[in-house]
Order: sequence, then structure tokens, then C-alpha cells
Amino acid sequence: MIKYVVITGCFRLLHAGHIDLIMSALQYSAKFNATPIALINSDEYLEEHKGKVIQPFYLRHHMFTKLGFHVIKSDNHINVFERLKSEEKRFLYVNADFKSDCKEVEWCIKNGYPIILIRPEHEIHLNSLINDSSCCVCSGNLRNSDGS
Repeated sequence: MIKYVVITGCFRLLHAGHIDLIMSALQYSAKFNATPIALINSDEYLEEHKGKVIQPFYLRHHMFTKLGFHVIKSDNHINVFERLKSEEKRFLYVNADFKSDCKEVEWCIKNGYPIILIRPEHEIHLNSLINDSSCCVCSGNLRNSDGS
């Protein structure tokens, strides 16, 4: 049973792609009666890896909390995944990052956790997607088979 729907990122300046990811994660959370979790990088991480902080962590935390997410400050998302696994907490990872070296996607595949990859130009038909014990990689927006 899926307990959490997890998204990860810097979210240093929200844009349309982030909104698609956030809305999809919230829809899956509602579908599975799961808690949405956002793993958000720290200001220090942004300074080191992105060059500057556009919105400080406390503002990003506030925005995601207002949207209904449980927020975890995380500069190593794999450590959080491992902690959830050790606590036997099943989660669905929703991602829009199509880099072939995405460590979070690789971890989910290796450990048998389900994944949804969001691509705004396609649709997902939910009833054929999620099997709680298998990994599923798809692309699209969340849609039920009736189109709703």
C-alpha cells in the first residue's frame, strides 16, 4: 500500500513544469489516500550547485506547506528514500526529470518502488499504471480511463 507520494527538487523559482509536477503529485496523493511529501534542497545546496538562492528555503517550505505537502529539507534525497524503506514506508515517486542519470529514478528501479514520470504533452491512464509491488515508468498527465 502506498503511504506517500514523493517529489524532489530545488524549486528555487516555481515555473509551469513545477506546477505540473505538483498537481500530478497531489492528484496521486488523493487517488491513493497518501501523504504528499516534497523533498526540497537547502539554501546552502542552491548556492553550491546553482550559484545563488532566488527564494530562501523558508519561503519554498511555506508554499509547499500551503499546498498540502509535508516538507523535508533534503540535500541527499536517496538518504530519505533509504529511511522510508527501512521504516517499511511504501511510496510513489513522481518526477519530471528525464535525465538518464537521475539517482532517485535509478534508486526506485533498483529497489522496486513505483515511479511516474510526468510529461505534460501526454496523458496517463491510471487504472493500468500502478501495481503496488512493481516499478512503473510512464509519461503524461494524470487521467482516469473515463477522461476525468
